[in-house]
Amino acid sequence: MIKLSMVNEVEFKEYLDFMIPDHDNEIIKNFNLTLEQALEESEMMITTCLRMA
Repeated sequence: MIKLSMVNEVEFKEYLDFMIPDHDNEIIKNFNLTLEQALEESEMMITTCLRMA
């Protein structure tokens, strides 16, 4: 079971610092994009998803 908890700004920044590069690698593998394109796509997708949450 997933348990969500509040995080402070530092913890959230640490999460994004991990999540965006990890997500970039998945985008590169699955969509055959450059690192720059994957970074842009990853930041957009994660930001969009978090705003919806």
